[in-house]
Amino acid sequence: MGAKDSKRSCLSCEDAVKRMSDAEYKRVCEAFKRLSGGLNFISKQTFIQNVLGEGVPTNIAEALYTACGGGPRGIGLRDLICGLVLLTKGTPEEKIK
Repeated sequence: MGAKDSKRSCLSCEDAVKRMSDAEYKRVCEAFKRLSGGLNFISKQTFIQNVLGEGVPTNIAEALYTACGGGPRGIGLRDLICGLVLLTKGTPEEKIK
């Protein structure tokens, strides 16, 4: 099984974007660009510090990073958007998946 097969697939990026306002989408894209330094990924440490913030226990933060599609190279914008929307606007059934 490749890395693509192991990522969550209960919410497509297109569906996730439809659940965001234009302002939310713009804010996430701008923040990602700033945090990634123009690269395609942000690191796990950047995700934990800047997306989740302080106060999230390490084991929970790492589980959320992985659940949002993060891997050894980092997490991409599409995976970040899907993960954030799933956590904040997903149905209980989607969150269980």
